[in-house]
Amino acid sequence: GELIMKILAFSDWRVQNIEQFIDYLDKLEEKPDFIVYAGDDINRFNSVPYMAIPKTLRNRYREELIKIQEPFGKFDKNVIEDIIFQNEIGYKMDVNQFEKIASFSRNGLLVVAGNDDHYYRKKAINGEKVVDIHDSPVIIDDYAIIGIEGSTGKIGKLLYTEKEIKNHLKTKLKQVGDRQLIIVSHSPPFKILDFSIRFSQDHIGSTALRDFLDKNSYKVRAVISGHSHLQGGKFKEYKNTYVVNCASHDGYGEPGRIAIIDISDDNVDISWKTLYELSTVPGVGSKTYEKLGEHGILHLGQLAALSSTNQLYQKFSDIQENRLNLIINYANAITSEKIIIIKEIESALNSLEGKNIYFFDAEYDSETTSSGPYGMFVLGWMDRKGNVQQEFLDNIKDEREMLNKFGKWVEKENSTLVAYGSTAADA
Repeated sequence: GELIMKILAFSDWRVQNIEQFIDYLDKLEEKPDFIVYAGDDINRFNSVPYMAIPKTLRNRYREELIKIQEPFGKFDKNVIEDIIFQNEIGYKMDVNQFEKIASFSRNGLLVVAGNDDHYYRKKAINGEKVVDIHDSPVIIDDYAIIGIEGSTGKIGKLLYTEKEIKNHLKTKLKQVGDRQLIIVSHSPPFKILDFSIRFSQDHIGSTALRDFLDKNSYKVRAVISGHSHLQGGKFKEYKNTYVVNCASHDGYGEPGRIAIIDISDDNVDISWKTLYELSTVPGVGSKTYEKLGEHGILHLGQLAALSSTNQLYQKFSDIQENRLNLIINYANAITSEKIIIIKEIESALNSLEGKNIYFFDAEYDSETTSSGPYGMFVLGWMDRKGNVQQEFLDNIKDEREMLNKFGKWVEKENSTLVAYGSTAADA
């Protein structure tokens, strides 16, 4: 059917690199109609105006500054504020990242605060084409987009009762009239992509939202949510509604997930983009990460763009050249989602032109070699187009059978296996 609306959605970016997301948006060939952020840590994207912070907190801040100054005598207030810059009361961002992100959309960035956002942080949701969708629904022709901030659980700072959410939805429905709906809710509907294990194994979604869907699924095209990190990167069709959870995990180095939602008159199509962090590149440990950062390499795209012809490349002379080239190749492979054939093996592969080449690898557990020749539990092979096949063992005792089966397949396909091996088992 005819495409009505394209939405890019992300949520729970508590550690992910925001500049890398902006770089991704900048390279898109076509702007989405909307970008959606479904909550948590909104203060990472923009400063909270000083006067928006409750007076009691501002007073306490001044008291704490005095306590810090007293032991040291006279002290430069600016220096103290630098020391405690993580405190949002004394921290002013140079750039409104929300506004910057919004500029890469046709109609704006729609944001709801998460359960871990203080109520006063909502003031950070401002700027040109930036909308707090909880407070202000957006109407586009026959469609309306409404928001639900916070959560109905017991954990967090921005919490509502289920009755309050029910009344909120009722009010917003009256405001937007008889239109098709898209709901942006930090919390998913109860028992739909909401199962979590952080504090306990439980469903943490909203029953009021689930009840609303039961009664109005015929007019709700999509629900965009986050909150449950475990369910991020998934979508589920519930009655006539597509529920999308676009949350990202908040552990160090965890990649950022982006949902690409195409809404047409007769379908909702959902695909995903993953932005990997610099620290996920093999070979980039804490020391290398620090060295890269010192010279402005802060995300994967910047590392992938590095080459020996760049002046910047010369600044990494303290990293062994072969190792530096290897991590750049890894970065390119991850960002392009393609196999990178390094020059050292290119001529070897060219000499195999016309042969049925497969890249091959095996995983094994050396402690189980008594049960089989090598203790292998998985074999994997991939053709030059990127098609992957795998064989897994449920029982290590079946290893010999798996190897015989694989050997017959190699013989039948007349395959030439290309592998990198560093152990006796690989050899």
